[in-house]
Amino acid sequence: MAQRIKVMDELLSSKIAAGEVVERPASIVKELMENSVDAGATSLSVHIVEGGKRLVRVTDDGSGISFEDAPLSFVRHATSKLSTDEDLDAINTMGFRGEALSSIAAVSKVTLKTRTREEIEGTLVRSYGGDGPEVTRAGCAPGTDIEVAELFFNTPARAKFLRTPGTEFGRITNIFKKIALAYPERRFTLTHGQSTTLETHPGTLLDRVADIFGGAIARELLEIHPVEMPDGLKVTGFTGRPTLNYPTGKGLFIYINHRPLRDPGITRAVLNGYSSLIDRGRYPFTVLFIEMNPAEVDVNVHPAKNEVRLKNPGYIFDTVRTAVNRTLASATPGASHAGIATPAEKMAIYNTYPTPGGRRAEGGASENISEWRGGAPSTEREQLERQWRDRAGEGGLHGSGGMKGKPSYNLNKTPVEGVSEGLSLTKTSEDTVNPEFLELDVTGQLFGEFLVCESWRGGGALILIDQHAAAERVRFERLKQELAGSSVKSQLLLIPERLETTPEEKDALTGVIPELKKLGFEIIPFGQSLKRGGESFIIKSVPELLSGKSSAPLIADLAIELAEHSSSVRIEERMEEILMRIACHSVIRGRRALTDTEARSLLKDLSEIDFAAHCPHGRPVVKRLKRGEIDAFFKRS
Repeated sequence: MAQRIKVMDELLSSKIAAGEVVERPASIVKELMENSVDAGATSLSVHIVEGGKRLVRVTDDGSGISFEDAPLSFVRHATSKLSTDEDLDAINTMGFRGEALSSIAAVSKVTLKTRTREEIEGTLVRSYGGDGPEVTRAGCAPGTDIEVAELFFNTPARAKFLRTPGTEFGRITNIFKKIALAYPERRFTLTHGQSTTLETHPGTLLDRVADIFGGAIARELLEIHPVEMPDGLKVTGFTGRPTLNYPTGKGLFIYINHRPLRDPGITRAVLNGYSSLIDRGRYPFTVLFIEMNPAEVDVNVHPAKNEVRLKNPGYIFDTVRTAVNRTLASATPGASHAGIATPAEKMAIYNTYPTPGGRRAEGGASENISEWRGGAPSTEREQLERQWRDRAGEGGLHGSGGMKGKPSYNLNKTPVEGVSEGLSLTKTSEDTVNPEFLELDVTGQLFGEFLVCESWRGGGALILIDQHAAAERVRFERLKQELAGSSVKSQLLLIPERLETTPEEKDALTGVIPELKKLGFEIIPFGQSLKRGGESFIIKSVPELLSGKSSAPLIADLAIELAEHSSSVRIEERMEEILMRIACHSVIRGRRALTDTEARSLLKDLSEIDFAAHCPHGRPVVKRLKRGEIDAFFKRS
């Protein structure tokens, strides 16, 4: 059989973005899985022992390697995928550098069994620590079976930098998921020790998402409306409803020509497609496939092959943003599907899928409570109120019947999260910071989300208050005070909640349990998780503010955030953002009718904190329309 693998000439190899590809077991899994995919494998299995430190084994039913080519596969810059400079300008395979096996064999013990379908007998190749490969004939099935044992056995200094088996296996799992998502028509199996962690079956992309992430995630996805351009650019995939979002980009899976990659520009395009449907700093669940002419994308940028350089990034950005935006717009009845959604369409989408604190002020300008401090004294208020009542009695504002008490706008008696009851607004206390809130008259509620109040200062004004943002600011300030006192007050759960984790989540959660305890969460291990492959945890206590709510999803998110900022200094820097998350989860969401007592209690709470005019995320809480502005609008001045 003629040789297919050839050593590149020196000029071509010098143009490869080469470098050390073996950093940890996950690097080996990535390289070997990519080779299996390029070999046309329809079934691919990965077996791991001790997080890959003892053994990584990848088996496939691909095209295999001939007896003549097998030894060359261990030679640096030997490949069947590149032969000329022109090939380097239009790469359409996952691998292309010819470095994987030579780099892996230099720091481990590699055993390769392989056979092409044309051969009767297979080939066995052994290479230990970079020694010249030993090649013999052997019986084996068509395809390739590679075992990588005792990683870094000959470089113990590098072995010391490896993490625990659980952490290393978590990294392997992430690589495995990314590649398995890219090829839903192929079968993938991942085992760790004696247990099968993940097994996928050939099917559609949505089937693959359900296999990997579960049916609950798959049911929350919207199919991206395919975008096909005349030059061959195509965008497909799935993106989540706005309510399905995370504090990190762990749910973003972006592919160009089936190659998983990280690209800040494309990530930003996805986020722009959501506009204000999700909070700043949150990321949606998205599986995005971009297919394009290989000549338009340079993958020879980074040794790990997870970054690319696009010839026309602006064009890709607009196409991706349009695809995501159209998809979200189509989820709203009557929305236009042509081009980028209009502001009206965005508002329709927004009203269909509200997210906590998701609305952002248009135009950027917001008012601060300090703008209406120092107005008319209480005596002026009394004088204006008397004048208004006199006018009302003369058949003015309220007709011939006059003002008969304050309007009752809601008789709902259900307590609302984030609003305390029974607090008097009759006088200020030593805790009062913003007395203006105590002087407001509550006259109604707008859209079930905004309090409508009257102010008598400075000639009078209409005050609108976002009740979610207001309650969130109150809770956030109280959490900060509690944390400053040592820890957040917690509530013992009558029925403990169970949290199942993946190996990666388990490692992250275990390492930050002390920090979570300061935040009011008491969590204890409860044995292996049969559902997700990591460990089960029992949630015994939660912050008082979260009692009665499910805290497992929030804890999983917080653990990842804390784990990514492992040093104590970095954790302290992130603590306020984490308190914002807890505060947001604990208060009024969406449309909620408030009783008069609850509304007035919220005003009392706002009077006792600084920065009451803004929520913790910086969005305005208060909007003031002066009486003079209202009169001018109605041409009464």
